[in-house]
Amino acid sequence: MAPRIFWALATGVLTAAMLMLGGVPVLQSATIIMALPFSIVVVLVMIGLYRALRVDTLRTEASRQNLRGWLSGRTSADAPGPAPWRLRLNRALSLPDADAARRYVDTIGVPALEELAGELRGQDVSASTRRTVDDRGEECVELTTDLDCEHPFRYRLCVREVPVPAYAQASEPERETYAQVEVHLDEGGQGYDVMDYSHAQLIDDVVDQYERHLEFLRLR
Repeated sequence: MAPRIFWALATGVLTAAMLMLGGVPVLQSATIIMALPFSIVVVLVMIGLYRALRVDTLRTEASRQNLRGWLSGRTSADAPGPAPWRLRLNRALSLPDADAARRYVDTIGVPALEELAGELRGQDVSASTRRTVDDRGEECVELTTDLDCEHPFRYRLCVREVPVPAYAQASEPERETYAQVEVHLDEGGQGYDVMDYSHAQLIDDVVDQYERHLEFLRLR
């Protein structure tokens, strides 16, 4: 409250002083002079907004261009083991806890990312995996490539606890949260869960995102 009163009084006193010294022309000149630096800031903000929107548009276009490749690279329905639709249904209805999600990252996520990093290095692409901590203090594992590029590729697996959905509250009323293994890229979280993906499915997902990244770089 006090800063508002101070600035209101200061603005009023300054305006009154300029009117007493030279009237409206002085006030107009002072307004233009004070607005000039801010106009430069506005121009810089517009340039930054244009660049951000352009990058976002290119990422969207890169995703669209690679959609067919993503779909064609999925496991065949004739593969041995449970039917893919059964696995998908089990994934949709499972509510793992945080310990199960961390075990998944350790047993499936880390080996998959390390295998893919090794393959990329074999094709002369600088790639590495590491454990890191996100902005919430949660331990994550990530694959990074092309760190010397303006837009490097980062694929990060982070464990998140989220509220139990409404459709599951009747069967498990005592639980309030369950865990997801979320995917985060250089531009942020992608809003989907890879918990219980198989080793091959997880590598497919990383390759999907890497192809989108390469398409984005090509469009630039």
